[in-house]
Formats: sequence, C-alpha cells, structure tokens
Amino acid sequence: MGPPPGVSNSSGGNPTKESLTHFERERMERIRQNKERMKLLNLENMMPVVAEQKAQKRPVQRKGLEAKRAKTQEVLPRRRSSRLQGAPADGAEIVAESKGSVVVGTSSGAEKRQLDGGVSVDASQPAERHSKEDLPFESDNAEKQDDDSILKTLDRCGRVRPGRGSPKSNLSELTLNEDDVAKVTKSACTHLSFMPCPTELILAAADKRGNVGIWKVDEEGDGFDGVVQCTPHSQYVSGLAWSSTSMASLFTSSYDGSVRKLDAEKKCFIYEWGDEDMEYSSMALSPAGGGDSCVLCLGDNQGCLDRIDTRQKKKRIDTAPVLIHNRKVNTVHMDPRATHLMVTSSTDSTVAVWDLRKFGPKKTKPVCEGSHRQTCQSAYFSPDGSQRIVTTSFDNTIRIWDAKKGMVDKDTTSIRHDNQTGRWVLPLRAVWAPDSQSILVGSMKRHVDIFNAHDGSLQHQLQSEYMTAIAARNCVHPSMSVVASGTASGRIQIYR
Repeated sequence: MGPPPGVSNSSGGNPTKESLTHFERERMERIRQNKERMKLLNLENMMPVVAEQKAQKRPVQRKGLEAKRAKTQEVLPRRRSSRLQGAPADGAEIVAESKGSVVVGTSSGAEKRQLDGGVSVDASQPAERHSKEDLPFESDNAEKQDDDSILKTLDRCGRVRPGRGSPKSNLSELTLNEDDVAKVTKSACTHLSFMPCPTELILAAADKRGNVGIWKVDEEGDGFDGVVQCTPHSQYVSGLAWSSTSMASLFTSSYDGSVRKLDAEKKCFIYEWGDEDMEYSSMALSPAGGGDSCVLCLGDNQGCLDRIDTRQKKKRIDTAPVLIHNRKVNTVHMDPRATHLMVTSSTDSTVAVWDLRKFGPKKTKPVCEGSHRQTCQSAYFSPDGSQRIVTTSFDNTIRIWDAKKGMVDKDTTSIRHDNQTGRWVLPLRAVWAPDSQSILVGSMKRHVDIFNAHDGSLQHQLQSEYMTAIAARNCVHPSMSVVASGTASGRIQIYR
C-alpha cells in the first residue's frame, strides 16, 4: 500500500515521521493510543470469545401464526373462461367501472354488478353480514389432526371441575420466557380469556378481523406448537367468554351481528343468535339452567342492550333492544357472585350498574351510576363479590368504585395512568387479579402495571425483552398465577 496522497516515499519503505503531514501524524498517534487502551482492557483477547458466542446464538423462535409450516392445500381445478368452455357470450359490455363494482350494459338495459375476487356477481342479491349456518372447526394454519387434537383437549378439560382462585396471586414473581410468546391471531388482539381448567393452560384470543385463536400453551407435539386459528365471524370480535357451567363451550360475539358457540364435541361453531340490523360491541354471559344454557347480554354501537335466552325458541327476552346509554356500549360484565347485577361502560363517559330482575323496556333506571370526564372504555366487577368495580377511561384515570355505597366519588380510588393509546393501539382496559387485591393494566412503556386495589399504589411492573409492543389487553388465569398479554400484532405473551 502506497503512502497517503501528497506524501513522497523515495526510499520505498515506511514514511518517516518528518515526511508525514500534520493530519497523518495526529491520526497515527490516535491509533497508537487506541491500541494501548485495547491492551489495558484485554479487548484483543476477548474478540475470539465474542465471535464464538455470536456464532452459537440461538435463532429467534417463531410460534403460532409466524411459524413456517407447510400446510397441505387443496389443488383446485384451473379456471377457464367462457370462451374456452364453449359457452355462448351473454352480449354484455362494461359501460363504467369503479372500485369493487362495474356497470354492465345488456340488451335489457344497464345494471350494476359487484366484483368478488375479480368475478362479477349479481348485486340484486346483497351478501349477508353473517352466515346463519353452523361453521365447522377448520383452522387457517394447522392440519386436520392438529385441529382434532385441540378439540379433544378442550373436550377433556371441559369435564374437569373448574379451579378456584388462590388466596393470593404472586404476580410480582412472574417472568416471561421466549418459548411463551406466540402469534395467536392475525390482527390486533381484542379479547383474551383463559379456559378455567386447573390442569392445563389453554388460552382463547380474538381479533379485529373476526378470527378466534386457541393456544394450548404447553403443547409438545412434533411440528405443532399448539396454536390454531379459525374465522367464525366476518368482522371485529367484540366478545369472548368461556361458559361457566360447561367449560368446553366458548361464546363469541361480533360487529357482524352474530353470536356463536364453539362446541368441542360437535366440532363446530354453532350459530346461537344473529340480527342483521345490530352491531354488537360487547357481551357478557349469565348462567341459566344446566349445561351451557345462558342468557347473553349484548351491548351495541348505539347504546342499546339486547338480552338473548339460549333456552327459548323465541330467544330475545325483550320485545326490542333496550336503550341504556347515549352512545356505544364498550363493555358488559356480570357480578360473579350476584349474577342479577350487571355493569356497563360507554363512550358517553358513564358507567352504570343494573339489576336484571328489574330491567325492561319500561324499567331502564340503573341501580347506581358514575361518570368519567371522557370515554369510559371498560368496567368490571371484582371476583370476590364485594361489588367493587374497576373502570378505565381516556381521561387518564383508572377508578375503583364501590357499588354498595352508590358509586359516590368520596368512596372512589382514583389512579393516574397514561391511557392515550392513539389510533393504532386498542384502548387499555384494567382487569382484576383473581384474589381481588390488585388490578393489572397495560402501559404505553411496553410493560404491565400492577396496582394495589385498595390504595392505588404501584406494586410491580411485568416487563421483559420479549415484550416488544404495548399490551392493550390482559387477563389472569382464575386458578393459576399466570398472566396473558395481547398486542396489536396478535402476539401473546404468557408471564408465569
């Protein structure tokens, strides 16, 4: 290598100090000083060790929908045009076209046709918002034997007596391992719910596009990680709940106006109820009789409540949905110990407690009511039957109300918390721990905050290098010290 530009080296050897420019002399001095520092820090001897550790680093594991699995796909017959099939032309020609539709001119005049995958369909028969048929349990990502394995697990666990919450949940000792992270739904996670089984860890999750995922967390099958995803709805899944009397039954509601029940024994999503004119935004179950019979309490985007009794032939209890809020009903929840009591939260900023024994079209006065300064995103009764209610609002507060005392402000614990999630992250919702001594809520700093349910003090924060996004949705297992956190990507983290 020759000397630097502008430096002569007539002898052919290394340039002398006098022949270097001032800049080159400073550069050489810095190199010498850096080498001395490296020797003092023993960095030269550490370089081979670091290189070996980097070469041995385990690749990032991808579980759930991110895992690369070659699923067997049905080979469909090749599409052929009408000309190749020898079919006569219908004489129609395109007069105009727009996104998703075309105007076709025929001998009888012009008509508008919708496009479905590039194929024109008759617009005179509008597509239904939801199917009224039972849908088979067929996952989008796994093989049939994997689907059958999950269904058998659900059926087996459904026969086990539900576990009860422990006196104290040691949530502060929970950690997150890389193996306990999986993508369970394609889109943003809207709901999470653990199956109340004390012997196996099974989680259900739903998303904004009508998908429902089930994760058998400790699955050790060859080539199968325990995640299956189905699409029982066509729009946002607004409710997800396991039956308290028949654990193998999973109820879901959606903006598409339908309610379905996953029946593990029948291997299908049963069509329980639907109304083409409704957009159900929330759901709660109230046990009614034996088996998985129940009363569905469904809130909608207009502030109405629809009550459906699955035992009756004429399932709607009231003659029509009852208006209970001025705007969208965000959550509906039943008191676990007094199932005639129901709490609702609304975009109109209010939270209200209702007695279903005194409820109807002409009886819409709540037992008690509270209000936030902005939208109230959620309201949930405590599991211990104390009738305390935790609410989360866009006014940057989490409040714990006492329904027994009429939800008055002086008996309310208020916690300051950043709830401004913006456009791309679902609103945060605080939930109870099984012992009712603490509450959990996601944080904009990518961890889960745990607060004392009595004085509102911050007890602990669940955080990990594997938690790479905001956990807007969280749930706690009813009988195990396990927390599930869901993000806007559909990825679920299991702290245990």
